[in-house]
Amino acid sequence: MSRPGSANRIALTESIGRERCHGVRLAVNHLKADRLGILKRRPAKCSAGNAARHVRAAPASRTRRAGVRPVLGTRPGDSSVHPTIFAEFDRICRARGAGGDVLEIGSTASDDTLLCLPALCHAQSRIGVNLDGPFAHAGFEVLRADANDMACFPDGAFDTVLCNSVLEHDRRFWLTLAEIRRVARPGALVVIGVPGFASGTFDRGLARALRVPGFRAALRRSLPSLLASTPTLLVHEFPADYYRFSPQAARDVFLEGLAEPEVHTVLVPPRVLAVGVKPVD
Repeated sequence: MSRPGSANRIALTESIGRERCHGVRLAVNHLKADRLGILKRRPAKCSAGNAARHVRAAPASRTRRAGVRPVLGTRPGDSSVHPTIFAEFDRICRARGAGGDVLEIGSTASDDTLLCLPALCHAQSRIGVNLDGPFAHAGFEVLRADANDMACFPDGAFDTVLCNSVLEHDRRFWLTLAEIRRVARPGALVVIGVPGFASGTFDRGLARALRVPGFRAALRRSLPSLLASTPTLLVHEFPADYYRFSPQAARDVFLEGLAEPEVHTVLVPPRVLAVGVKPVD
């Protein structure tokens, strides 16, 4: 025979259990939705540039598309620029005196798109291209255009041309490179960022890992294969992911025909930044 009140206690316990299970299910569903990008986020404001009125605001989740749909971060669906890459673009633009009329290929409506670099806050004009355009954000406009054929711009239209995390998704990236050279004025600064691979990046990380007790023995069989490989950014299909580039490719292909070439490698897996100036005839 059950004691008085035990039935109520059992019913209360079952009710609490159901509520806890329901709460867990809600939390799991919330996490899944967040990872899939379903939850709405408050759009970020650009910290640089003037306060011109927006023609049409674009959602903050908009990803870069300049004839392709690239990803900017380190995870699929992450549309943010890595802070190190953003800072490196800004450092290069400051050091090279970037400004004048500025074009970004693959510009987005976020405060970490390259048109929002602090180094460009005094630029004469800022404009972007993206297949999701047209839209406006923080004082600059982004046109709907394919980077393989930017017929909307005349020859020699820009003093600075920036492009980040686009060419690896561009099936015919050499056409985009040709367009960059065409729309750049003589003396214009060109900066291109891509995910890549570089010698020595894996060796340094592996050397540190081998100092961990027991790690060397665990990797004894796979060590030769690891030493023959190099890290690169994971595959991120937006809608396709075709290429990774070496620093040599950046220098010999991206910067072909440009003056004052520089190639910088940052982060692991490496991102390669190619810097050059269109020669003055």
